Amino acid sequence: MNLFKQDIKPIDAVVAITYKCNSRCNMCDIWKIRNHNDVDNSFYTKLPKSLRFINISGGEPFLRQDIVEIIDIILKTCPKSQLVISSNGFATNLIVDRMKKIKEIAGDRVGIALSIDGMQEMHDKIRGIQNGFDKIIKTIEELQKIGIKGIRIAFTVTGENIKDLDELYKLSRKMGVQFTMSFAQSS
Repeated sequence: MNLFKQDIKPIDAVVAITYKCNSRCNMCDIWKIRNHNDVDNSFYTKLPKSLRFINISGGEPFLRQDIVEIIDIILKTCPKSQLVISSNGFATNLIVDRMKKIKEIAGDRVGIALSIDGMQEMHDKIRGIQNGFDKIIKTIEELQKIGIKGIRIAFTVTGENIKDLDELYKLSRKMGVQFTMSFAQSS
């Protein structure tokens, strides 16, 4: 059987909606991209209806002012999909405000993954933002207060932060959120 002749449709996608970023991660250079244009929202109507799992990423997706509209378009275009928004979690008030609106249109079809790459000092060093760890913890707590389901800590493993893996996993259990991890790549 030749798999290349079959009608295979994608079920999983990562959709970067902006390069704007308020972080300065040492494993990522997206924040260095200056002159970029975000794609027009009509692009999202062209996503394959077969998609079941969509990761909304960036940059920092919540810096896109029309993120609520984009989520609405994607949910209508891909009606059987579950979405997760990958965020650095630094803009607590902005994230909570926009997640309230997203929850109204999406219910539990949209979750959020907040990047934490080590405990306090390690995370702040990797992400290049002073007190970044504390900001994310506050964001998680505020999202829980408004009833957001599907909150997860997303840990990017590097040789530098691997020693914080166990403690960060325990923190996720204590906070009652999911834990995921990936391995650093060069972007």
